[in-house]
Parts: sequence; C-alpha cells; structure tokens
Amino acid sequence: MTHSRRFRSLRPERRHHRGMVLICVLVAMGVAITLTGLMIRSSLRARHQMRNEWQLEQTRWLLDRGIRSVLMESPESDRTIDLTEALPRYASGTLTIRRGSESSSESDSSSDGSVTYRVTAVIESRDGVPVVTRRSRDVRVSDEAERE
Repeated sequence: MTHSRRFRSLRPERRHHRGMVLICVLVAMGVAITLTGLMIRSSLRARHQMRNEWQLEQTRWLLDRGIRSVLMESPESDRTIDLTEALPRYASGTLTIRRGSESSSESDSSSDGSVTYRVTAVIESRDGVPVVTRRSRDVRVSDEAERE
C-alpha cells in the first residue's frame, strides 16, 4: 500500500501543474492577441495617413495645373471645372479660377494694370469620414502677359 499511497500523493501536484500550464498558455494567447490587435491598428492608421498625404499631393498637382492654365490663357471670365469623373478614387474634385479686380497704377504703386486670379483646388475623399483638402493661391498676371 505504500506504493499506491505514493502515487495518490503525486496526483494533486500534477493537477496543479496542469492548471499552471493552462494559465501560462492563456496569458501567452492574450498577449499575442493584444500585440496582433495593436499591429493591425497601427497598420490601419498608417494607411489612412498615407491616403491623406496622397490626396494632399493630388490637390497640389491640381492647383499647379490651374496656375499654369491662368498663366498661359489668362481667362476673361470665372470658371469651375468638375473633375469628379477624372478622379475615380474621390467623391468630388473641382478646380475654380476666379478673376479678381484689376489693379491700376493709381491704387497700387507696385502694379501696372495687372489682373489677380484666385485659383482653388478642392478634393473630397469617399471614405466613411470624408476628408476635404483645399488649396488656393492668388496669381497676378500683368497686361503684357495677356497681350502676348
């Protein structure tokens, strides 16, 4: 009987040991799930930031194109160009060119009859939370440039 008592006394320790292993496995799984969640969250945040930066770059390019258009054509009237179909990733995109007031040499000593245009580029994303980027710039075109 000594032999059987010896095995009985070891069983409670084995069960306790199994419980510790189970707790360690559960803790390790919890840590792994937490780390995976943090990595996914970080990845999504980086992707969102990259999209916003890409949209900002698109808006800058659109503004540059509008400025080139003003410098080359010097439009006589205001115009708004809808670029929604040309920008399929976005909900909307517009380029607006507005002719400002003409400067005379009497009111502004630095100008000689030049015209100021306000060029505005706007792009809105299609995301669940839409992000709107807007860039604008005033461009002054002299009479000499308009005549050429």
